Amino acid sequence: MISNFLNSKNFKEVRFLLILINDLLILNFSIYFSYYLRIEFFISFFEIKNVHFFASTIYLLLFFIFKIPKQYFRYFSSNSYFLYFKLFVSYLVIFGIYVLIQHEDFIPRSLIIIFPSFFSVCLVFNRILISKFFQNK
Repeated sequence: MISNFLNSKNFKEVRFLLILINDLLILNFSIYFSYYLRIEFFISFFEIKNVHFFASTIYLLLFFIFKIPKQYFRYFSSNSYFLYFKLFVSYLVIFGIYVLIQHEDFIPRSLIIIFPSFFSVCLVFNRILISKFFQNK
């Protein structure tokens, strides 16, 4: 019964949604914590909701461009590190351009480096943990 579920289309959809929700949670916690690191107090979520929305939108686009759902997290290897490095650089550039050209939201320019770096470290650490979990099963 379990093998039937693992081979079914429903499993692939559930797996896709779990990866997406996991990544978006990491992204949003990372941006919120990056603000805390920069300004040394927690800012209201509603003051930076547009930043969260734009950061999530950028990630969703890159998520599909780099085909993150097709990665096998069970086998996190050096190729995976290279993929996530390309994702990090792309995200850093796009988010940096957004921070520099927008004037509506409060975004310290130092978040150009702090947020994508913190997000990438959290994401890679998360993938390593998932890989170790599946290897021990």
